[in-house]
Amino acid sequence: MSDAPVVAWDRFSSDPRSQHNAALRASDFDRSLALDALATAYADGRLDREEYDERSTGVQTSKTLGELVTPLRDLAPDPETSGALVLSSPAAVQTQAEQKYAHARRNAFSGFLVPSLICWVIWIATSIGGGGFYYPWPIWVTLGTSIRLIQVS
Repeated sequence: MSDAPVVAWDRFSSDPRSQHNAALRASDFDRSLALDALATAYADGRLDREEYDERSTGVQTSKTLGELVTPLRDLAPDPETSGALVLSSPAAVQTQAEQKYAHARRNAFSGFLVPSLICWVIWIATSIGGGGFYYPWPIWVTLGTSIRLIQVS
């Protein structure tokens, strides 16, 4: 079974799921994309032979982009109903990547700061109470936890 999405909505001349594009005439390329998606679904076992034949006939006789949606709708997740993220533009991909990077950086920074501060506070407290500053062992914790911070930066 393929890991790639069955329906590549972004490859159509215009997104057929959009109400603004539904009335636009479908090109041979658009119908070919729809047929490829049906063939992939049939090969994956998502459609039986009768369903494939019925849907293929519908795609081949379609006139508008909106008519291509019905045979394909249940082959790909719908972001409004499933909560799945369907990216439709490079700007959306860029935004998601920036958010993921910012989240990873915050996690790496807090993973560095919290253990380092705790260890240094313990070292200072025990050094003052013990009559002098001893070997600065928290440096190893600081160095160890900084590795992830450096990797993310």
